[in-house]
Amino acid sequence: MNIQYIHPADQLVMFMQRIYDKGLTTMSGGNLSIRDTQGNIWITPAGIDKGTLTRKDIICVRPDGSCEGPHKPSSELPFHESVYRMRPDLNAVLHAHPPALVAFSIVRKLPDLDLIPSVRHICEQMKIATYAVPGSEALGVEIGKVFSQGCDTALLENHGVCIGAPDMFTAFQRFETLNYTATLEVLASKLGKIHSLPENAYHMSETNAHTKLDDFIPRSHTSEELAARRDMITLIHRSYKMGLFTATHGTYSVRLSDGSFLITPFGFDRAYLEEDDLVRVKGGMKELGKTPSRAVLLHQKIYEQHPDVGAILLAHPVHAMAFAVTDAAFDARPIPESYILLRDVKTLPYEEIYREPDKMAAEFDVSHPVAIVENDCVIVTGDRDSLQLIDEHVTVKLVSSKLSQTVAVNYDPAKFREEYGFEPIHLIDLKALMGDSSDNIPGVAGVGPKTATQLLLDYGTLDGVYAHLDAVKEKLRAKLEQGRDSAYLSYDLATIRCEAPIEFSPEACLVQPYDEAALYELFARLEFTRLIARYGLHAPQETAENGMIDGVCTSEVVSDAARAETLAASFQKEHYVNLIAEPDLSAIAVNTDESGYYFCGDALESTKFMSTMFGVSVKKVTHDCKPLMRRLLEVGYPAESFIFDTALAAYDLDATQGSYDLDRVVTHLLGFEIGRADKDEVGEEAARVCNRLAEASAVAALYKALPEKLAQNGMEKLYYEIELPLCRVLAEMEYAGVKADQMALISFGNMLQSRIEAAQQTIFDFAGREFNINSTKQLGEILFDELGLPAGKKTKSGYSTNADVLEKLKGKHPIIEAILDYRAMTKLKSTYADGLVKQIADDGRIHTTFQNLVTATGRLSSTDPNLQNIPVRTELGSEIRRMFVPSDGCVFVDADYSQIELRVLAHIADDKTMQEAFRSGFDIHTATAAQVFGVEPEQVTPLMRRHAKAVNFGIVYGISEFSLSEDIGVTRKEARQYIDNYLAHYAGVRTYMHEIVEQAKRDGYVTTLFGRRRELPELKSSNFNIRSFGERVALNTPIQGTAADIIKLAMIRVDAALRRQKLKARLVLQVHDELIVECPVKEAEQVKKIVTAEMENVVQLKVPLLAEAKSGASWYEAK
Repeated sequence: MNIQYIHPADQLVMFMQRIYDKGLTTMSGGNLSIRDTQGNIWITPAGIDKGTLTRKDIICVRPDGSCEGPHKPSSELPFHESVYRMRPDLNAVLHAHPPALVAFSIVRKLPDLDLIPSVRHICEQMKIATYAVPGSEALGVEIGKVFSQGCDTALLENHGVCIGAPDMFTAFQRFETLNYTATLEVLASKLGKIHSLPENAYHMSETNAHTKLDDFIPRSHTSEELAARRDMITLIHRSYKMGLFTATHGTYSVRLSDGSFLITPFGFDRAYLEEDDLVRVKGGMKELGKTPSRAVLLHQKIYEQHPDVGAILLAHPVHAMAFAVTDAAFDARPIPESYILLRDVKTLPYEEIYREPDKMAAEFDVSHPVAIVENDCVIVTGDRDSLQLIDEHVTVKLVSSKLSQTVAVNYDPAKFREEYGFEPIHLIDLKALMGDSSDNIPGVAGVGPKTATQLLLDYGTLDGVYAHLDAVKEKLRAKLEQGRDSAYLSYDLATIRCEAPIEFSPEACLVQPYDEAALYELFARLEFTRLIARYGLHAPQETAENGMIDGVCTSEVVSDAARAETLAASFQKEHYVNLIAEPDLSAIAVNTDESGYYFCGDALESTKFMSTMFGVSVKKVTHDCKPLMRRLLEVGYPAESFIFDTALAAYDLDATQGSYDLDRVVTHLLGFEIGRADKDEVGEEAARVCNRLAEASAVAALYKALPEKLAQNGMEKLYYEIELPLCRVLAEMEYAGVKADQMALISFGNMLQSRIEAAQQTIFDFAGREFNINSTKQLGEILFDELGLPAGKKTKSGYSTNADVLEKLKGKHPIIEAILDYRAMTKLKSTYADGLVKQIADDGRIHTTFQNLVTATGRLSSTDPNLQNIPVRTELGSEIRRMFVPSDGCVFVDADYSQIELRVLAHIADDKTMQEAFRSGFDIHTATAAQVFGVEPEQVTPLMRRHAKAVNFGIVYGISEFSLSEDIGVTRKEARQYIDNYLAHYAGVRTYMHEIVEQAKRDGYVTTLFGRRRELPELKSSNFNIRSFGERVALNTPIQGTAADIIKLAMIRVDAALRRQKLKARLVLQVHDELIVECPVKEAEQVKKIVTAEMENVVQLKVPLLAEAKSGASWYEAK
């Protein structure tokens, strides 16, 4: 939940309710305020019960002192105003009287902020404010004195606490954490001597290892994963309410059957966490765009070392934490039930959680499921097992998490009957009725655990239930009758086959020494680079008998400018050098045939060295040259003569790898890992030097292999004429950036905010009450329970209210259109109006990053910000383009290819009918509509043309009749007829669709006209859906990939043509098939002609390429 999109009045109600629910204020005590961007102060009222506060009770105090609202503002408004005057950087103030902090205020003592690391991270500095009468100007003066000293928290003598922050969530987080540590200190003082966290240990908690995990893009989400996400959210919310978690601290994870696990994210408010906020971690990689908990490595180690562990909880229950900050030992034995669950609870050293997660993970087993970590947290592990096997000879020990409680229970027949009410063997019957999404057991639709249990209590078995259907209530009977086949299938699926012919010998399970060479070969083949490092494996070395080579590697650290200049001059005589540079150019490693050089310090301050090194005369091979080129341009150095980029070559050889970092590429393509120095053995600086030199050597090894691989795959033209030259063009575009009108964006955002508030009120009016529109649960209750709109299946987490669901409800109630408008406007405001303002650099321009190593089709994408997805389908969305403007005295020239993918399709499919339509200049969508609907072209209606357009472009993407029917709102039968008519008319396309798939099955890949290759292992899958996906990719890649190659080549040609003419014009943006050039007004007409000519003649197809160029004083006007 992003708090910046919630109205200040709603924020105040939300956080006051949380404070009140936790017992940290009284009915009349405490007050909160928020200062908005217009200078208004929104504040809680005086004399209103804090437990019943609503947004209508909130008071708005204008900058002129006038008030709007039904009540008087809090009597302590003066000190809120004092804080805001003293600290312009603060926009939220929280004041309350929590008992623990009041106790400290009475004894004039500050709580210890060093008990646990999260406290100092969050609370920062605080001081005591001298007592003054509540509500008086004097109190404001005393609090102001504290805040003027840079403190964000004032402990008010004999009163309470006042906290300031940039926003209300941060204020609440500080408040909650401060109260927690105060309570902890009071409780711990009763146990013994309190131990604060030492300074060196405190800094360990600042690890950012959780952000260094590689990313992966999940292709799908199994029902097991979705169920786990749902259940985790329920437990997380309950853990927060019970005080096991604070707003942003406390971690929970659950292992999935494929070996991956779900874990809570870093920095998210646990009270409002949702399913899609959870982070999936798989094979040492995290979901793209998400950041897992800081403790993710510990969770990973526990799961790796303990295959039986299914869930892990790191929590901070304050009473248990009192043992973590003292010498007192936690003894679970006084209460037998506690000892059964907890066993002997260990206390582990604080530093192990960050320095030695492997060691800490080893401390856990079934006998020790719980541990207390000094000054940090309590960790709990759990596992699940099958209970259907219980009998007089078999007892199952089940360690599980349920409803925020982790328990370890020995189940024998008596214990099972006590809990379930029937015999263990009938757990199979229970699953047959209720299903189990984690095991993909369907059960009977609409029958949940309670209903299934009652049915078994009434009728004994599944057979008994179906033998007594007449006695079951009508509605339930209908579900059971309809789900009979599914129930018996589920019974079969849920049954553990005890008679399975499995040979088992306990001795065979003893841990044996592993075959390092074989394990290395396996890990290298599977690209498990992290496991290679974790197990300390190395590529098999040749022995003296089969040709071991003895040699000496020489290297030199060069910090002297004169020596660096001499070496740079010598590099000009080399055929090429291999180079790796730090992103900030703080160090450069160079590898030649004879030696390695590490340049740093004064050497890099030499303009002569840098200009020579990166000038035309020194030919360079590197890994991912585009970011380096951009950085060189930014600091005023040349960026010439990069003759090979190993990352780019690896991408062209296989565009589906997802990541092209140097280690991964070396392992994948060369079969060995880069040797790296251990900083603990040689020191941090020496390790850095060794590792950069090793990377430069790895680049050299790659360069010896990759050109030949490109040639073998027929990719030389693609690489040397398109991909490599484009890097310089992209770097120049990134460096140039595009100007954005900051004030116009802010004004647009303010307009959107007004419309969002109006839409919000409209929604409230239709709903008959106020609620949190951004809450899926609350919105679902409004739409489907209160307004009675048709809904899909309701799950434990509530109804789905995603865009697809709402689109289907359009026209059934006016609230739907209002919600869709609200969502569209909030998206526009957050992503573009507000988001783009944050991306404007000091030069007034936005410098996006073009990603040329990401898409499988070869298309470019952009990030920070993503300018490829600027909305254009709505009038309001298109207004965003108006905010992009040229420099003074300049205009934009915008040139866009017309239907390039269809023209490429006409060429590749060699469809004579489509080619003739393009050559005649006739509108292709009208021509298609005339054929599909069997009418004359002049009889084609706008609706027919839209449908034909959807078919035209859908065919390129291998669209199905179902998807087409969904897209254009017709029946599947009609959609099928449209597709059949289309393929009957465009016979060449039909033949191409068949032949390209067959060719892909034979070759295992498809290519574009320029030789870009896409491997298609999906075509060999036994899974129908995966195989169908592969067929769609086979259809689409030659078309979309060729179009991507054409626009890239056009960028190179346009850039070169502008330079040849010595114009001031420069490319600044590329969006799909569109190029935007910024140029002086007097050059506009010439630039339009150049851009059009270069784009239309970049390649000769069997149909003409058509590009139209326009100019204007903004992107909107030029489009």
